[in-house]
Amino acid sequence: MVDYFVYQVPFLGVFFRSLGQMPGTRRNFDGLIQEGHIIGIFPEGAEALGKPVERRYELLPFSHGHVELAVRHKVPVIPFGVVGAEEQMTMLADLRPLARALRLPYFPITTTFPWLGPLGLLPKPVRYFIHYGEPIHIDPDALSVVEVREREVERVRDSVADLIHRGLETRREYDGAKG
Repeated sequence: MVDYFVYQVPFLGVFFRSLGQMPGTRRNFDGLIQEGHIIGIFPEGAEALGKPVERRYELLPFSHGHVELAVRHKVPVIPFGVVGAEEQMTMLADLRPLARALRLPYFPITTTFPWLGPLGLLPKPVRYFIHYGEPIHIDPDALSVVEVREREVERVRDSVADLIHRGLETRREYDGAKG
């Protein structure tokens, strides 16, 4: 599942559909869960891709949708931390007014875009380090009690932060071994 904004960008929606992706809606989520699929969710949302270089690996606040969906469908949240993705595009600036006009979460100025035209939006090839955590069973009261929901969101966020830290350490060890 991919953030809805992808389908507003010409050709990008078609590209992601060709990869088997679909818009990240609750209806699509419900259908996939009922079919027995495992679904990856990034609770920071698309804005996480638009962080400037100096904020790499600083987690943004998480939405609460993943907690609500986990309770509704009686499935655990399996946290994971990804290291590498934030090096794929070095964002120097964000033209927010232009992004808003285009209904995008951000409009990047990078080391390659707009200088190389649309090719400058292609991500750099990088190695990913992905660490998975233990399943987190969400307190069912998270649906009705705001404080419980916020606590559960933070519990997932803290787990993801720890996994990212582990991923950064693993990458340092890997890079050191490569020499």
